[in-house]
Amino acid sequence: YFCIYACDATDDSKKTEHLLALDGAKERLHLFQADLIEEGSFDAAVDGCEGVFHTASPVLFSATNPQEWYFLSKTLAEEAAWKFAKGNGIDLVTINPSYVIGPLLQPSLNATVEMVLNLKNDIPDVTRSNYLSTDVRDVASAHVQAFEVPSATGRYCLVGHVTPMSKALKILHELHPTLFPPEKYEDGNPSEPTYQVSQEKAKSLGVNFLPVERKLPNIKLLLIRRMNETRKVVCVTGASGFIASWLVKLLLERAYIVKATVRDPNDPKKTEHLLALEGAKERLHLFKADLLEEGSFDDVVDGCEGVFHTASPVILSSTDPQAELIDPAVKGTLNVLKSCVKFATVKRVVLTSSTAAVIFNGRPLTPDVVVDETWFSDPFVCENLKKWYVLSKTLAEEAAWKFAEGNGIDLVTINPSYVIGPLLQPSLNITVEMILNFKNDIEDVNSSIYSCSDVRDVASAHVQAFEVPSSNGRYCLVGHVTPMAKVMKILHELHPSLCPPEKYEEANPSEPTYQVSQEKAKSLGVNFLPLEVSLRDTVESLKEKGFLKYAPLRSL
Repeated sequence: YFCIYACDATDDSKKTEHLLALDGAKERLHLFQADLIEEGSFDAAVDGCEGVFHTASPVLFSATNPQEWYFLSKTLAEEAAWKFAKGNGIDLVTINPSYVIGPLLQPSLNATVEMVLNLKNDIPDVTRSNYLSTDVRDVASAHVQAFEVPSATGRYCLVGHVTPMSKALKILHELHPTLFPPEKYEDGNPSEPTYQVSQEKAKSLGVNFLPVERKLPNIKLLLIRRMNETRKVVCVTGASGFIASWLVKLLLERAYIVKATVRDPNDPKKTEHLLALEGAKERLHLFKADLLEEGSFDDVVDGCEGVFHTASPVILSSTDPQAELIDPAVKGTLNVLKSCVKFATVKRVVLTSSTAAVIFNGRPLTPDVVVDETWFSDPFVCENLKKWYVLSKTLAEEAAWKFAEGNGIDLVTINPSYVIGPLLQPSLNITVEMILNFKNDIEDVNSSIYSCSDVRDVASAHVQAFEVPSSNGRYCLVGHVTPMAKVMKILHELHPSLCPPEKYEEANPSEPTYQVSQEKAKSLGVNFLPLEVSLRDTVESLKEKGFLKYAPLRSL
């Protein structure tokens, strides 16, 4: 049995409780406070020891002080250690692992394990990326062996696996599909790793590296642990809606506490699907709120760091556009923002806007045009065209920016096009219902263009817009601008009754008349799902919910 003297910079119980709970700690673990920068600080801990394991070193991958650059710090530290050891007759052995992953004992996230949670956003080119990893249990065992094996000497590279990033992401997808979508690795065509790291010397210590599948830690537990450190509280307005339901789902999966508004918390048709979400029982709280009532959102916004305002009426034909669309959209947005101003906890507001507030300005949408975030719809154009929904979104976003700038609110807007994808809520929303009516509503297939976004991409963009510190301004979120004939052909292949072939076979679709820039959206880490996947999942969801007569789903 070893008697262990262990050092830490503080006497913080969060740093020590997990150590004191270990088997044998009560009898044989002794804690000392020490400071890396203070000479002599380790004398008391080292006194009487046969072996010293020096693991303490700062791990910062971005630092404002160049003296803290991580790779340089480790290089210089080991260089200095070898020089000092040789000059002073110290029997020194170094263990040189790669990124260390595996189960956590400590309550907080360390940098290399947290990287696992961020792989889907941090890897721009999966096909060229390799992932070097070592299991923490192998690393700890190697340290002990390096002390106990008399012949241990010099340096030991400890790299369990050099793996194509696409393989690591595929394993992570199998562990947690929502956080690691398949499109991150399915498009990859990984070659063999570009290099290997010798394991010969490490294995001479008796190290038998764990398989990579066993090393990748439980993602859900990591998310909960990460959020438990800060336990962020956010608010989602209009939570029973199509986009908002997916947003609530993602936020709960990321272990946020979610305060959500619905018009009637007692209506099971509006709330049952939300309350059934994983984590809802512990961390979802429903509130009643009215867009037109000032102060109605105070209770739900109070204590929140982030506010996601998605609530807004969607009515494409209205008999009273001012009362049914414009007032709820504009006044509702301002009422939410007025509540945000009252509480200093609010760090950022993410507003669900629309490309309706972007493209209706009278500018021609010709093949050479790329629409981006600098475009704004013109209210006069909207009114002349009697596009009342478009006008409501345009005026609401315009009012939001004016109020935010005047009151110091950090505002970000997400501007999607027609949103499709699988339904969480039991009712049909308008943009998904359109798919059921294409065969009747589209008169001129040749001249029709369909722009769409997947609800999962839209919800993810909302979360990223809150979490990414550098996010700012507007984000156009349009996955595809596609000839309607192509969409109809895909739908026919999925479910023939949706679009009979005569609706598209005679069409001679030209290229899309315009495109929408994805550059800024991709800077958030959004990777748009393929159109075929979005349409397939939409059709399958319509069948599951009973909105479409069942027929076997055809492969595309």
